[in-house]
Amino acid sequence: MLALLAAAAASVATAAPPPEPVMRYAGDWTVVSKGAPKPVHLHNSCVAGTAFITCEQLVDGRSVALLVFQPVASAQGAAGKDYISLAIPAGATRALHSRLHTDGDAWVFNSDPVTKDGAATWNRVLNTFAGPDRIHYDIQTSTDGKSWTTTASGDETRVKP
Repeated sequence: MLALLAAAAASVATAAPPPEPVMRYAGDWTVVSKGAPKPVHLHNSCVAGTAFITCEQLVDGRSVALLVFQPVASAQGAAGKDYISLAIPAGATRALHSRLHTDGDAWVFNSDPVTKDGAATWNRVLNTFAGPDRIHYDIQTSTDGKSWTTTASGDETRVKP
């Protein structure tokens, strides 16, 4: 009986956890933004730790941000996975806070509202994956948190090694 329990415990201990959806970002991407004069090269150097996932982002070889993701409980009954996300732009004095909800190929980054001169503004990024190697994104803003205006959009394509 003891040997059977030890074998069962060993099989559980060696089973790898499922990969975090955020790790889909890792690697090299060509980003074509609507209205931009030329594509840029985006490199996401991501590491999954025991409690956090970090991604350093480089654009055309220059470090632009450190992203930190912490998985959190999703809303009761919600499909997908939620994360608290911090983006620390290079040279910044504070981090930008958002909540990421992933549900299959549809991802939404919702930022906390920013208040300026008494008026609140919300920002969000919608990512739609078309397989493992393509992402369409829309950057949107809102003055009420309900009606959204797209301010930028584009496509990312994974660069194959």
